Amino acid sequence: AAVTLKDAGVDVVVLEARDRVGGRAWTNDALGAAVDLGASWIHGPDGNPLTDLARDEGFDVVAASFDDVVLRDDRGRPVDADAVPDVAGLAISASDPSRASSISVADVLAARAAARPPRADERRLEAFAVAADITGEYGADPADLGVAALLEGDELEGEDTVLPRGMGTLITTAGRDFDVRTRSPVTAIDWSRGDVSATTDGGRRVHTDRAVITVPLGVLQAGDMGFSPALPATHRRAIGRLGMGVLDKTWLRFDDVFWPDAATFGFVPRRPGPWSAWLNLAPITGEPIVCAFNGGSYAASAAARGPDAAVRSATAALHAMFP
Repeated sequence: AAVTLKDAGVDVVVLEARDRVGGRAWTNDALGAAVDLGASWIHGPDGNPLTDLARDEGFDVVAASFDDVVLRDDRGRPVDADAVPDVAGLAISASDPSRASSISVADVLAARAAARPPRADERRLEAFAVAADITGEYGADPADLGVAALLEGDELEGEDTVLPRGMGTLITTAGRDFDVRTRSPVTAIDWSRGDVSATTDGGRRVHTDRAVITVPLGVLQAGDMGFSPALPATHRRAIGRLGMGVLDKTWLRFDDVFWPDAATFGFVPRRPGPWSAWLNLAPITGEPIVCAFNGGSYAASAAARGPDAAVRSATAALHAMFP
């Protein structure tokens, strides 16, 4: 937003609550390479403003698609990726469009299974697909996710891409020419007189003609930012009703690469569990690094156990896949 406004000739001030810019875009180099702790992909790069921004800033853009995948079970045996069902598509096709906003993905899948009970191998593949493509994509368990969520939005075209230097690095680089004031969390917005006055937690006020507010949904729900006058009732209802999922990443660096030469690989155990989806960072970073994704209750459980337990559990999954 700041880049677009500046390109249009507008003077911009950015008030940033954290000690860094980027928010969910956060690149870390503790493993000896740039890894994105938050946002990673440019989904649908064709015509995407992030693609244009990356090229304007001289960043390489590299293809990294989940379509290039190797699947293994918990005995290290290959699993046919073509046999994995499209659970999102099945949930949509099996649901009543008029009830999409009031019925969960779990309800639809359960009704479908009751109508045609799956075989044991089909159940295992469907459980993997749910973990990777539903929980992992939306950050929520099927019981917490409405079918309507699968129908939302339009997608841009093109194979998914990543930035070897990191998404967070891109945002930091793009923000170098702005008046960015970090450690400046805004506690109040006064827009009662036609302009905007933003007050930070230190009591400092910044007066502007307009404001673009991009704080997370959780901040708005917690009421940590007061508005005068209050936001319209339609906005407040939407803020109150929206939910947030959890998507967690676990990065591991090894001495050598022992996994397949594929962009991604998946873990298909006999019993549903975490560590279903993995990203191979070796081709992107040149270092022996992998990243595992967990969403919904799997992510919450891993976070509750702490990082050491997560590393042990993730390593056990890798050992099962690649004995």
